[in-house]
Amino acid sequence: MKKPYGPDTCKQGYVWRETTPADHVCVTPATRDQVRADNALAASQRQGWGPYGPDTCKQGYVWRGATPADHVCVTRATYNQTQADNALAASRRVP
Repeated sequence: MKKPYGPDTCKQGYVWRETTPADHVCVTPATRDQVRADNALAASQRQGWGPYGPDTCKQGYVWRGATPADHVCVTRATYNQTQADNALAASRRVP
């Protein structure tokens, strides 16, 4: 079976998350929409100073953590969803 996006082809109903252009974890379209919204709000959810320098999140937010370098500040619920999506990544790709 030819996969249109190679080994990163998502099963039907899933799309790439795209926290960055290289992020090909398969998620629901609603989750990708949330990622885009969080990326657009990134600057407003950072404190800009503190123990993690300019990446310090405002109170109530944590780093999304889609990858080790992902320091976009999000709610704890979004963080939990991101970690679940990472754990399920292989099961959402076309074998």
